[in-house]
Amino acid sequence: FGFEVPENFNLKSFVHESTAYLIASILLSIAIILYFFRKNLNFMQNNQPLRLLAYIWILQNFILCLSVFLRNWHYISYHGLAYLRIGIIFFLVLVTIGLLTLIIKINKLKSTHYLLKINSYAFMSALTLLSLINWDSIIVKFNLHHQNKAEIDTDFYLELSPQVYGTLYREGNLIEEQIAAHNNKGLHWINIEDYAEFQNELNKKSLKFIRKYEERKWQSFNFADYQAYNELLKTDAKFILDQP
Repeated sequence: FGFEVPENFNLKSFVHESTAYLIASILLSIAIILYFFRKNLNFMQNNQPLRLLAYIWILQNFILCLSVFLRNWHYISYHGLAYLRIGIIFFLVLVTIGLLTLIIKINKLKSTHYLLKINSYAFMSALTLLSLINWDSIIVKFNLHHQNKAEIDTDFYLELSPQVYGTLYREGNLIEEQIAAHNNKGLHWINIEDYAEFQNELNKKSLKFIRKYEERKWQSFNFADYQAYNELLKTDAKFILDQP
């Protein structure tokens, strides 16, 4: 709490290290708790000290979850959104559900089957939700208006799906500002350090997408690409159609 990013601090390692510790701790907790609270051990008298120790360990994992979330939040606050940063948030939600079901198992004498069933439902629900949201659009809109312009990975914009190309053309001035802000700081780590080069790469990708889309048969239709194609044709990027 109250953490501030020091100069030249590696936030990436800061987050990845804590996530690795969390995964190791969770797996160890599950294995040991399932071992001690199995079969008739659940019904032994005077096992309250064992239950209390299990609850304390689960609480420690909740604290570790919070630590990972805060580290990831600092990462997002400093460098913007990316796929893995969003993934960590959903991972932490699933971990929290898993820890809660462990508490229920111990307290209500539930079986291992109960743990697998509830957590499988949670996992499938998370995957379904993740697949229903246009994350590329959310990432671009969030990062383009990020307050820390110098630390946004503008190269990453070009790795996203064609659904965001129209936005990238419309908000070109914001991308230019972010590239310029990055160039004015001491440490450079983006590859494209000039907006004209960025636009040229975007033109190539847009033209490739348009040509491939126009060659498709009706069996390959999907609404997301249809929207992206029509949005590109409506932007100021129409000149890309004149390229060889």
